[in-house]
Amino acid sequence: MAAEPPSPVTVESDFVVILAALLCALICVVGLIAVARCAWLRQNARRERWRAAVGEQGLKKVLQSLPKFTYDPKQLRRMVLSTAECAICLAEYAVGVRIRVLPPVWP
Repeated sequence: MAAEPPSPVTVESDFVVILAALLCALICVVGLIAVARCAWLRQNARRERWRAAVGEQGLKKVLQSLPKFTYDPKQLRRMVLSTAECAICLAEYAVGVRIRVLPPVWP
């Protein structure tokens, strides 16, 4: 009597699909971690630049370097203002008043 040859190993298609889905999930998680780390590093670099500027020049010079505008409601768009009121005292600006506008936060 001759011995039977070993049967070939079959891989079920469900196992392959599950393995592929897990691999894709792993790649997505690694990508999200990389993006979050990059954003965190950029934010820290921006903070360090601000601290260096304030430390070298002093807060008074930084505040004086902010752009000044004479308020005119017709030119709101040019002045990069989102509202017509002061964010600190919540009073509306009067025409002709000198105001300082903070630079945008985004890069």
